[in-house]
Amino acid sequence: YGTWKYSRAGWAPGDVVRPWWIDLTPHLVAGKEAELRYEPEPYDLSAYPQKPTEKQVNAASHNVRSYLILYREPGELVPAPIVLVTGVGKDTPAATAGIRRGDYLVSYDGKRLDSVDDLREAIQSAVAAKKEEVVVVIRRGSERLEVEMPAGKMGVNLAVR
Repeated sequence: YGTWKYSRAGWAPGDVVRPWWIDLTPHLVAGKEAELRYEPEPYDLSAYPQKPTEKQVNAASHNVRSYLILYREPGELVPAPIVLVTGVGKDTPAATAGIRRGDYLVSYDGKRLDSVDDLREAIQSAVAAKKEEVVVVIRRGSERLEVEMPAGKMGVNLAVR
């Protein structure tokens, strides 16, 4: 009856597993759903004098692991934001602009923010340049938002992750 009825937990003793690659690119259309199937061929037991019963054959199972690897040319890489808004004061410029607790500050008036000191410097530069309004870029989850607000203190509590 062979050893097909005994689980090997994905391991064939003494055998080398030889995965194969199938390039599905010609069969995939961007924005469309694709269905992939793996259908093993039935065992050919015609050469064996003793054959398993239909019930034994139907009890056989295959555990298959496969990976679909999708890739594309990388676009512009953007560093992850690290200045986290942990609180927004009531009736502050940040609250009026729609900034929320949990948002990440990405830039202030076009200057990248990698620390709270970077924000302080950006605010001081905008105030020194007598700017009335500045654009603040924030990340809210996967969204990138731009908000306009008066130059100067924002009225937020911050942490750096």
